[in-house]
Amino acid sequence: FGHSDARVRVTAPLIVRAVTPRLLRPDDEAELAAMIENLGGGAGTAELELVVVKGAKLVEIVQAPAAKVVLAAGGQARLPFRVRAKRAGTVELELRVRMPGNAAGLRDAVRVVVPIERSDALRQHAASYGSVDRDGAFAIALGRPSTAPQGALDVEVELAPTMLAGLEPMARDLATYPYGCVEQTTSGLLPLIALKGLAQHGWLDVDVDEHLAVGIARLRSMQLPGGALGYWPGATTEHVWGTAYALWVLEQLHRSGYEVPVSLRKGMRDALRERLGAASTEPGDPWDRLGIEPVAATIAVQALVSAGERPIAQLDALFAHREELPSFARALLLMAAHEVDPKHARTTTLLAELREMIDEREGTASVRPGSSYYDEYFDSSARTDAMALLALDMAARDDVLVEKLARGLGELRHGGALENTQERAYALLALATYGRARESVVPELTAELWIDGKAGAPAPMHGRKASAVHRKQAIVPGPTADEHVTVRRMGKGRLYWRVGMSWTPPDAGRTADAHGVAITRELRTAAQSNVTDVTAGELVAMDVTVTVDKTQRYLAIDLPLPPGLEAVDDSLGAGARARVLPAIGGGWVSHRELRRDRAVLFADVLRAGEHTATVFLRATTPGRFAMPAAVAHAMYSPERRGHAADVEVVVAPR
Repeated sequence: FGHSDARVRVTAPLIVRAVTPRLLRPDDEAELAAMIENLGGGAGTAELELVVVKGAKLVEIVQAPAAKVVLAAGGQARLPFRVRAKRAGTVELELRVRMPGNAAGLRDAVRVVVPIERSDALRQHAASYGSVDRDGAFAIALGRPSTAPQGALDVEVELAPTMLAGLEPMARDLATYPYGCVEQTTSGLLPLIALKGLAQHGWLDVDVDEHLAVGIARLRSMQLPGGALGYWPGATTEHVWGTAYALWVLEQLHRSGYEVPVSLRKGMRDALRERLGAASTEPGDPWDRLGIEPVAATIAVQALVSAGERPIAQLDALFAHREELPSFARALLLMAAHEVDPKHARTTTLLAELREMIDEREGTASVRPGSSYYDEYFDSSARTDAMALLALDMAARDDVLVEKLARGLGELRHGGALENTQERAYALLALATYGRARESVVPELTAELWIDGKAGAPAPMHGRKASAVHRKQAIVPGPTADEHVTVRRMGKGRLYWRVGMSWTPPDAGRTADAHGVAITRELRTAAQSNVTDVTAGELVAMDVTVTVDKTQRYLAIDLPLPPGLEAVDDSLGAGARARVLPAIGGGWVSHRELRRDRAVLFADVLRAGEHTATVFLRATTPGRFAMPAAVAHAMYSPERRGHAADVEVVVAPR
């Protein structure tokens, strides 16, 4: 026997390549370059042309590349040029090279896309909602927030013939959420259930099949050998609540007609059944045999019931000890009990007791807050209201409290009080379930819209497909005494509207800020700490320090990177052994992700005090770049957050 090695190179005699960063931010100035390789043209002069094909108003060519360069046979040349990003958008550059003196008339060209993206970490949003069922025109006041700048304001108006359209922004937020733990990944799939029948018609602005496949693949990456899920991909310990929540959502997807792998669901069912002690034949009280905390056991029972199982002993044990459960768990228990037997005494008792937990007002209702806070289970009053609405709508759809809970939850949504993925997920499902059961009239509408006095074309709305939704974006200039948009409705059915505003406060990022969580970051080289000037090619350490005033669960630390630096994945190749800079701390980091424009660290539990971790970067592109504010926030308590100040970083040529 024997073996041999051969290499084949496929190329062209003259090649031009673009050397650019992955992105720029407004006001960045960077050195880009054209790399010309003369692989088969013989010695001669190459002529280079730079053309801005798209986005000429978004970028300024500060220094053009040399127009000509002499190349030896087989030689190459790097021709730098400098650009300044003026504002956000997409720029397309084309580099064209030719060797006019060559008999073959050699030429080549390459087109490269350079995104210019602003950092939205400190961007703020507000929205108002409403509906009308009478013909005629009406005005909607913008209500410019106090933190908004006095100049232009981005405004988006959405008109739709269904209440579910008003839920679309919440559904889209879940489907495109930037992080991906077991809860967030699962919540990102839930809109496919809430908007079933509509998701395939473009309501989510995502490819439904691809979104489902990506979500399921990510959940598989969290599955442990025993079938349970961890909190992050590659985890080694199970997360019982996350496993049960994921199984419940996957079973709802399966019921809604989506293809969900049987093996994934079976592994999760087996793991939960074992933890519940449901397979045990030992005598005694099932409550004493629960292998998990009762609150987690409640959602595990609900998930198994939704999967078609009937863990009656565990259901009865939880019912017998229901006084020890918080109100949100008792709502979940009611849903499980109702699905097992809607007429059983445990179901009617749980229903009556849930009604007693609800404060009823003239137009709205909400669940009375409990005396304990279950942060390990993402507890919040808004989510409890949503769970109660789901349970009541299932067990007593015509109860007057159902409409009042829905109205109260809608007011929380309108006021921007649904701030995390658990609140949005349960609220979305509850409101969508409520709305779908109550929309009987097929709409046939026409709507007209005026923004800043400018009229848009009439928008016909036939039925409830996504194509019936009318959206218009505009930039409204400086404040006036009467800022508003005007809408006119004509036809049959109720017209729902949403007016959204977004802005960046004028002083955003100028100074650091902290609300229970503080964050600082410094760049460090082999020669010096706390630097803002580095050299292209240099390894740089970013030391991130997070300080919390009390134990905090589920913290995300978002670290935007200067476009001239790239994150280094030291788990690849020689990895940490190849570093010339030491890392500081980092044992508290549960999971980290390196992305095209940022690094993200996560802490499942962070004790009170100061904690430091290091992210390694490589300086790649000379220039002057913004390093936007780093942000640390509790993912399920967004009011607990802090950010560092913006910093400018200079990368010098090597």
